[in-house]
Amino acid sequence: METFTDYLNQMCEKGKIPEKDFKKLALTVFSATFGYTFLNASFGKELTDVEKDEYIKDSVQMFIEGINQ
Repeated sequence: METFTDYLNQMCEKGKIPEKDFKKLALTVFSATFGYTFLNASFGKELTDVEKDEYIKDSVQMFIEGINQ
């Protein structure tokens, strides 16, 4: 998690993203990823049919772009 936090700090220093609490943001991203992995391992296709690659692609896109109207 520290590496991701460092990356976010570097992007902020370069002016690419606004200053935020990057420790909490990194924790949010890792928690969401762990949650998907845990649920998928526990329930497989019974809970969701979202594939791993689709989940990763859409999560990264939402992380970068936010939720737009």
